[in-house]
Amino acid sequence: MKGRVVEMSPGADPASHSFTAKVEVGGALVPTGVAGRAVLETGRRTAVVVPSSAVLQQGGMSLVVVKDNRARRGPAP
Repeated sequence: MKGRVVEMSPGADPASHSFTAKVEVGGALVPTGVAGRAVLETGRRTAVVVPSSAVLQQGGMSLVVVKDNRARRGPAP
């Protein structure tokens, strides 16, 4: 059955590496509160995404300090 994601958790569960999502399945007789598994089609991002707290504005430029494969806000040079 096909559905549409109407709500999704902001991050994956660190233990199961899964997301919680609410899916609207139009016309299907599904009782409220039922849990299940779904396969979601996803696209690919064409940009690097970092938290805004990792971006440093300096001299008219936006900089990101990368350390240990994680984007972090670093001290100004």
